[in-house]
Amino acid sequence: MLITQKRLSKREQEIMAILFQNGPLSANDILAKATAQVHNSTIRTQLRILEHKGMVTHDVQEGKFIFRAVADRPKVAEENLKALVETFFDGNAVAAIHSIGKLYGIAVS
Repeated sequence: MLITQKRLSKREQEIMAILFQNGPLSANDILAKATAQVHNSTIRTQLRILEHKGMVTHDVQEGKFIFRAVADRPKVAEENLKALVETFFDGNAVAAIHSIGKLYGIAVS
C-alpha cells in the first residue's frame, strides 16, 4: 500500500538527493555517501519507508537490493518546498522568497 503523505524527513530528503545525483545504489553505497553517521539498519528502514511512499523502488542484482528513485524530482522538490514554507513561514511564500534572497545575496523587491 502506498502512503499518500509525501512530506519527507531530513534523512529521507538526503537519501533522495543521493539517488537523484548518483542513480541506482545499494543501501551500503547510500550509507557511504550520507553526510551523517547512521547505522545501516537506519538507512534500510528509511529506504523501506520511501518505497511505501512510492518514492523509490528496488531490484535485486547479484543478491543485492539496488535502490533507485522513481519519484519525479521537480515534483518532490515542489512538495517539500511547500511543506517548508508552511512549516517555517506560516504559509507566507513572499516571506520565504525574501529569506532565500537574503541567504543567497539576491535582491528581492
